Amino acid sequence: MNIYDLSILRKSGQEYDLDQRTFNYRINTPFFEYVVDPTEEMRIDLVCRTIYGSIKYVGFLMYFNNIDNPMNIKSGDVIRYAPEDLVGLFEIANDERISQEFLQNLNRSTQLDPNRVEYNSRYTNPTFNSVPVEQVTDRNGVIIIGNRE
Repeated sequence: MNIYDLSILRKSGQEYDLDQRTFNYRINTPFFEYVVDPTEEMRIDLVCRTIYGSIKYVGFLMYFNNIDNPMNIKSGDVIRYAPEDLVGLFEIANDERISQEFLQNLNRSTQLDPNRVEYNSRYTNPTFNSVPVEQVTDRNGVIIIGNRE
């Protein structure tokens, strides 16, 4: 199976590193529209095969159409696609991926505010009334919120 995204992603052991971007956004690119057939519902691979003749650009179609879950593709949906000879313009070059990795530190830990840590350690337990109290009551047309007399 030849899928562009999978062929350029690095592996960590046997697993793909899915934190990598594989396409760039480009403006002023001509595109065409394809209406999803009922036989292609929830099957971006079939849509890609119809448009490009192979499933190589499944990831590109998902990226280009902001599709995060291919199971949401329904009959009648309009899928935008660029001509196959222009898909290469969206691809991220190796040197560009390296510079992004340099700027992006995926192993960093979240900084903790010591004041917030202290507050959370002291004040996280909820207060319970020993006898439950109605939060909103109506006393002769007067609405009372909370436990106020």
